[in-house]
Amino acid sequence: MAATVTTRLLDAEASAHLAWVDVAKGICILLVVMMHSTLGTGAAMGGEGFLHAVVAFATPFRIPAFFLLSGLFLGRVIDRDWRRYADLRVVHFAYFYSLWVVIQSAAKYG
Repeated sequence: MAATVTTRLLDAEASAHLAWVDVAKGICILLVVMMHSTLGTGAAMGGEGFLHAVVAFATPFRIPAFFLLSGLFLGRVIDRDWRRYADLRVVHFAYFYSLWVVIQSAAKYG
């Protein structure tokens, strides 16, 4: 009985831990998207808006924070079989990257 309660508490702590990491990584991603959209729009329109100050504030930490948060779970990934890692990380990303290149090239070059 005590082991079951302890296991449930540990599971709850682990899911809460993952939640705050996911939220923090999401904020970092939003800051990068905000930077690209703000700088692109500002260059096209020849001006600066209020988001330029937010982008300037977030410049020193948005990417390093994302990689730091991603590195928290490196131990889980390193212990896996390399074939499983290649299948989950490399092959899937290569497939979607290739698909996006085809779509973008078709849209750009007709």
